[in-house]
Amino acid sequence: MLEEIGAPVEQGLRQFKLPTQLDERPNAALPVGPTLDFLSTIARKEGISELGYRAVQRVSLADFDARVVNGVFHSPTLQAGLQSFCKLAPAIEDTSLEFRIAAGDTACRISCTGHAPGHWPGLRHSEWGNVMALVAVVRAFAGSSWSPPEIAFASPAPLSRYASERFPNTRLLVGQEAAWITVPRGMLSLTARSGRPRPAKADPEFDAELADDAPCGLRRILGTYLSEGCPTIDFAAELAGVSVRTFQRKLGAHGLTYSDLVQQARFDVAAKLLRTTDAKMLEIAYEGGYDDPSHFSRAFRRMAGCSPREYRRQRARDASQHRLAA
Repeated sequence: MLEEIGAPVEQGLRQFKLPTQLDERPNAALPVGPTLDFLSTIARKEGISELGYRAVQRVSLADFDARVVNGVFHSPTLQAGLQSFCKLAPAIEDTSLEFRIAAGDTACRISCTGHAPGHWPGLRHSEWGNVMALVAVVRAFAGSSWSPPEIAFASPAPLSRYASERFPNTRLLVGQEAAWITVPRGMLSLTARSGRPRPAKADPEFDAELADDAPCGLRRILGTYLSEGCPTIDFAAELAGVSVRTFQRKLGAHGLTYSDLVQQARFDVAAKLLRTTDAKMLEIAYEGGYDDPSHFSRAFRRMAGCSPREYRRQRARDASQHRLAA
């Protein structure tokens, strides 16, 4: 983006001892400190407000590592997708970051903290990237036009009018203890929209496996066995026609463990029964492989961000509104 407006990019990169041929190395890993210092300096010299925000508008979920993308899109709900992203992104994309999810009465706050001091000039650029990454995850479930009710930054620097104009219905805060966005609790049970992005960073070996959407298919198969008890990993590997070790490796390539897969299969079974039947909670718990309905309710809430009863009422309201609109 800086090159397009004629900014002295190469000169700035040399000044901060960064590699100059970045356009030929799109997957290069850069040191965070010098990179953000470079961006702050060039933005100030060129008079560019909110450079971090302007740049990340070109970033989509597809720009993340393939394991992060699949961890999000193989999640059955937005809540599970956010949990997957918050676990995988620090481990794969940037080990200096820490994401946290805190549920309130009406909204869920997803925050991100790093190791940069609050007065660091480059902090705002970094925080825009982290915030918009979280927004990209939510938009994979809520649609491309969704905006958070709140966006907060640890950086105390005042926001420009440019940022306010781009988020007219969002409350923008600065000088907070962390960067965060809020998501209404009622959205946490949304399912991913069709059209999973093709990850830009997938290597050839992984890309071949990416075409095989095995986790989704296996989830459906496992669902038919749950009422008889939770299938063992050995049995699941046998169903997939591979060894346990290969099975674990394939799941890991999608950002999943076998425990994750079982929990998702249980959720799929329960969510379908809640949407399409009047079955009692005890019956639904047993169909999902739970002996104790309270265990089922807690596990469902972890996935959907709401209780099974709340999920059923919400889906009934959605169906009613859809019929009225039609």
